[in-house]
Amino acid sequence: MNKRQKRRNEWRRLAIVLTLTLLLVSPVIPAQASNPHQDDPPSGSASVQPLVELVTNVARLFIQFFVFSSVAVFAVSVARGFWSAQIANLVGSPMGVSQAWLNIIAAVFIFILAVMSTTFVGIVFDAVRGYVDTSIPIPQF
Repeated sequence: MNKRQKRRNEWRRLAIVLTLTLLLVSPVIPAQASNPHQDDPPSGSASVQPLVELVTNVARLFIQFFVFSSVAVFAVSVARGFWSAQIANLVGSPMGVSQAWLNIIAAVFIFILAVMSTTFVGIVFDAVRGYVDTSIPIPQF
């Protein structure tokens, strides 16, 4: 295996471990040992609200991860842009300097969008949460 394949395998293992950890730590709906009213139709007492909360929390964690990683990408893009602007200026290429500054401006714009995405996603989640029906009866055996 080369380094790239090893790195991919490490990332896959990390993703699997994080997913399993999240599923194990998440709130679980308590199961009843016996149902004295087996003839009654299932009621909405056991709702899927914990599942909806889990999906919402997982989505927010992924968005936060991508926003935090965008900070690193932003830093690298700005550093690369300043470095290439200095080299283009040293060589005497005004077109290279212009392209480097446009790259820096684009990195700043994309970073601002990434930071604002958490606010937008929060607004969408809060708006959609009111329309999610969590009264699905869970059959108890």
